[in-house]
Amino acid sequence: MHLQELLQRAIQAHVSDLHLREGDPPLGRVHGVLNAINDASITEGQFALLLHSLLSEEQRDTLAQGHDVDAACSVGGERWRVHGYSQRRGRALSLRRIPSAPPALESLGLPQTVASWTSLRSGLVLITGPTGSGKSTTAASMVNLINSRDAKHIVTIENPIEFVHEMRRSLVSQREVGTHVDTFATALRSALREDPDIIFVGEMRDLETITLALQAAETGHLVISTLHTSSAAKTISRIVDVFPAEQQAHIRTVLADILEGVVAQELVANRHGGRSLVVEVLQATSAVRALIREGKMHHIEHVIQTGASFGMRSRQGSIRLLQEVGLLG
Repeated sequence: MHLQELLQRAIQAHVSDLHLREGDPPLGRVHGVLNAINDASITEGQFALLLHSLLSEEQRDTLAQGHDVDAACSVGGERWRVHGYSQRRGRALSLRRIPSAPPALESLGLPQTVASWTSLRSGLVLITGPTGSGKSTTAASMVNLINSRDAKHIVTIENPIEFVHEMRRSLVSQREVGTHVDTFATALRSALREDPDIIFVGEMRDLETITLALQAAETGHLVISTLHTSSAAKTISRIVDVFPAEQQAHIRTVLADILEGVVAQELVANRHGGRSLVVEVLQATSAVRALIREGKMHHIEHVIQTGASFGMRSRQGSIRLLQEVGLLG
């Protein structure tokens, strides 16, 4: 089972994610559902060849020692994000297909509010949602819009690099954690010395990275990042709760000053067998900033529900729009 043949079959089946394990047939996710794309199980020898094609020698050694690995590769003109891990029945690989170029932001079904954030000179913009909800695609489309419109320096910090951004009007410096730099935090510190206008942080996953991202937004940079949270209010609470109790009042003040917007998104099955984007959009109005300072995050959902005139959209409003065009029942 050659890698080229396997990936070509996955592409023809419109697979978004591909799961490969020793002793099992390859499984592909199409519109959120897993199906076998080949009846034959992957032998130990075939899996070894797949590892050799997808991972470097150092990454294969890391996987053999029982550690997870993250990588990205291009095969046959298609780009894939690769995650290698060990499980009860042996080694496994999960591959996510990455489009050759980010889609146009307006094609994603997001409110115009989200596009307006790309014109900000500074502040913090957060894209949230569960795994597989399209966070990376939204972020890449925002970067692509800036790159095609403005003469800026964009620094991206990712693990791994997913969408490759060619220089258009902007200078784009893409750094991969584990390849070009050791950690997100180290890359963020370095980015502040690289004269950036926009910094994209693939994920704010720990206290140090969150602290540095907030500092970058405070000091006049536009910071775009992602979090694994399900709503705007939970996103703000998640950031605050990472800090020790004695620092949380200060962090709420900082967030109230620098936060510009949050888009919480998920992909849901639609009536045509595909998936549609459901979003909640929070615009940081003066009322929202006051709620953040006072720690009244539980009131934010109501502000979103009544904030359409400010460019906000509730999850329920997003569902209603999809129902109106016949995508959801």
